[in-house]
Amino acid sequence: MKIFKIGVSHQNILIRLLSIMFFYWLIFSLCVTLSHIFLPEGFLKGVNTGGKTAFSSNVIISTFQIFLYNVISLVAIIIGSLFAKRKNEKENFLSLGIQVLFVLAIIFGVTLGTNSFGVEVDNTSLVNKFLGLFSVFKYSALWETTGLILFTTAFSQKALVLTTGKKTITKSIRKWSFNKNEVFLILIGLTLMIIGAFIESNSIIFLNS
Repeated sequence: MKIFKIGVSHQNILIRLLSIMFFYWLIFSLCVTLSHIFLPEGFLKGVNTGGKTAFSSNVIISTFQIFLYNVISLVAIIIGSLFAKRKNEKENFLSLGIQVLFVLAIIFGVTLGTNSFGVEVDNTSLVNKFLGLFSVFKYSALWETTGLILFTTAFSQKALVLTTGKKTITKSIRKWSFNKNEVFLILIGLTLMIIGAFIESNSIIFLNS
């Protein structure tokens, strides 16, 4: 836990990015594996982002719909990033936005592990589920996940409500500012999520055709 906290709250944005990415994929992979083995197929269908949803047959409109749907995750991360806490003054503040991202890792992992997608697809082996993540021109997972990780990294040091032990201080939103590296991560993250939405839109239209 100490290594985890140091990494994901590090002041160096590159170390913070790599740490958040590592722990995201660790949690995600564990959830995919355990849910594939122990949970029934379709376990989360209808109760999460893997629930059955209807999208337009027009690829542009469908892309926009999927992107807006994914914005829910971004908003949750932003809201979480407004709050941060630490046990004492020797530690860096840990953003709740990072915790939101890791909750999403659990949800996405169980969704993949139990084949709980809204679009009906054949269940497959655990190995193929992981290999499918690298089909970047067919599936959106890597695009959208990387976008979320970049976005979270950029916002993870932007808390306005800071709690140290039992003491809480509040900062003015006027002090909210982003350096060039953070703006770069936000723009790249949003771009990757749009690309992911387009790829997912194409895949859904192809499966429904």
